[in-house]
Amino acid sequence: MKITESKVTKRLLTDLERLDPVTFITEDLGNQRGKLTVDCFGEAWTAYWGAMGCDSVAEFIDSCDRYYLAGKLSNIDSTITDYEQVGKKIGVGINRESLPFLVDELFIAYGDEWWEELPTTDNPDYVYLCRIVDAVKAAVKIELSQ
Repeated sequence: MKITESKVTKRLLTDLERLDPVTFITEDLGNQRGKLTVDCFGEAWTAYWGAMGCDSVAEFIDSCDRYYLAGKLSNIDSTITDYEQVGKKIGVGINRESLPFLVDELFIAYGDEWWEELPTTDNPDYVYLCRIVDAVKAAVKIELSQ
């Protein structure tokens, strides 16, 4: 059996504007490898990098943009179908469950490949995750500047 130690740092962010407390853990695994785990309001996301190009996970987080980090932490889509706009166009109230029953109306309104043409809007879950990532990035930036 081989036992390996790694450097793990846990941080708690509180008093955040419009966010519950955020806990994030960085784990430096050596050789420019690392892991990030983020927890907020009972939800948790994690990402691993086998080749960061930086000596620490904190430096790597600082170098990345929010969208890349959100995409690595979760598979939440950045946009969702805007059912309100679809409903206005076809003249019927619509939601995810009723969509399959309105194929004829969707075909008339949006064409042969209607599923590709439906209007979208920002996904609130993705926007929320990006706000959490922004808080993590801000904390890392402060930490690295000290």
